[in-house]
Amino acid sequence: MRIIYSFLIFSLISMSVSSCFSAQPVSRLKALNRTTSWYFGNEVSSQNKNGIELRVAYTESYGETLVFDIELINNSDKSVCISPNQCYYVALDKDTTDIGALRFAIDPEVKILELDKKIEAGKAAQANHVLYSLFSVTLDIVEDAATLTEEKTEEQRDKEFNERQEHLEFLNDESDRREEHVYSLNSQKSFWVNSTLRRTDVESGYTIKGQIFIKRNIKAEYYKLYIPIGNQRFAFDYKQVLY
Repeated sequence: MRIIYSFLIFSLISMSVSSCFSAQPVSRLKALNRTTSWYFGNEVSSQNKNGIELRVAYTESYGETLVFDIELINNSDKSVCISPNQCYYVALDKDTTDIGALRFAIDPEVKILELDKKIEAGKAAQANHVLYSLFSVTLDIVEDAATLTEEKTEEQRDKEFNERQEHLEFLNDESDRREEHVYSLNSQKSFWVNSTLRRTDVESGYTIKGQIFIKRNIKAEYYKLYIPIGNQRFAFDYKQVLY
């Protein structure tokens, strides 16, 4: 019986290990455009059409997301609009055959709205927790006052005191956790507000910079990244290498 039990335990452990999540391969993109330069370890591809200069650099893979730095320099004589949610790529296989539908960049305005909702929900939960904590502490005080005349051993009083302290520590820890959660959400929002490329009308003589984020296609051998600006479309080619 002991042998059977040991075998079952070993089998369960083996199944658990075999079913563990494996690490996803890391993507790196190499620019295939001819006009490139290097800036802080990033290869920058440049194109110029009708006075619109566009510089694009793949910077990193963040989980399943590809990150690109975008810089638009408007040397034309008119204003042009750039919008991240109109940027997209076409995934290609080894034979440069299209292997999937277009995949568009994440819209920062949608992310900011989602975070605003989460922040407000977090603030409400934080306020409710404060009210609950005040009620709980008040209830403890009332209970203490009601039992002042009761005869209790020192051991009982110590036990009640320790229970109250543990409860207060729990309330404080929970309050800190909720506060940190809201702080984290605000930090995320600040990033999407200040660091990402957002829909902008770029006037003549002005420049705009920011990042765009697009979920990768792990099966892609190549990407053709398209960035529409006004009535023009810029295309940048990349080869994906998985590690």
